[in-house]
Parts: sequence; structure tokens; C-alpha cells
Amino acid sequence: MPPRISTGRGGAGLISSTMRNVLGVAGLDSSMARPLEISTVPDFRREVEGSPEPTVVMFTTSWCPFCRRFKPKFVEAAAKADLRCAMVYIDDWENPLWDEYKVEVVPTLVLFENGRPVARRDGVLGRGLGDHDLTAILARAPQHA
Repeated sequence: MPPRISTGRGGAGLISSTMRNVLGVAGLDSSMARPLEISTVPDFRREVEGSPEPTVVMFTTSWCPFCRRFKPKFVEAAAKADLRCAMVYIDDWENPLWDEYKVEVVPTLVLFENGRPVARRDGVLGRGLGDHDLTAILARAPQHA
């Protein structure tokens, strides 16, 4: 079955005041850590499944408008939360990660700990992901001292 993406009308892509208050997000800063950008299965296996560090993964495609709109929120919030994050591009529908992680809608967020998925938030058709999805996944991540 081909993957489905969120289509239709979406939000303006701005970080809401609620998100700023919850996560202390003030705006992208060039000093913030940028997410890993992963586009091959071997890189995913090494960088995410092979990592002992908690990693928040955003499964995405280059052609999804909701993914492009959500990316700045994801990058900013993960950096503020001091978490390792990765953008995993699964543009090829034959990519085994679609089935392995049961990705049906992009974007989809998955929190990995010790290389295993422990929490996820799936995008919604026609809307993608929102601030509440990001807040929920970050709340499950271990806090750094």
C-alpha cells in the first residue's frame, strides 16, 4: 500500500505562544544543534538504532508540505530540550522503514531509547502534526541534567 501524506489546509507553521511557554522556545539560533539528516537505511541503522542516546526522529519526505512546515518547530524544540534529533527522509516508497516502523502518514515522530522505539506521534491526514504532538513526545524523553 502506498504511503499517505497529510494533505489539505494546515496551520501557518508558526510556533504558538503555548509552545513557547511550555518549551521556552524563542526562535532558531545558529548555535543550536542541527538535526541529523538521514536518507539511507544503513545510516538509520547506525545513527538511530545503533545509538545509546535518546533520539527523537521525524520520519519525513522532501515532497510533504506538512513536513516542511513542521520541521522548524521540530528542530527548535528538540534543540531547546537538549535532545539528539534526526530527520529521516523516506522519499522512496520501497524504503523498508515505511513498513518496519508502520509509517502511514508523514510527518511521524518516534522517540528512540537505546535504539528502540518507545513513543510515537503519527501525523493526521490533512493536518500533519501540531504543537501538542511535539510536547507529548518531548515529555516522554529523559531529561538531561
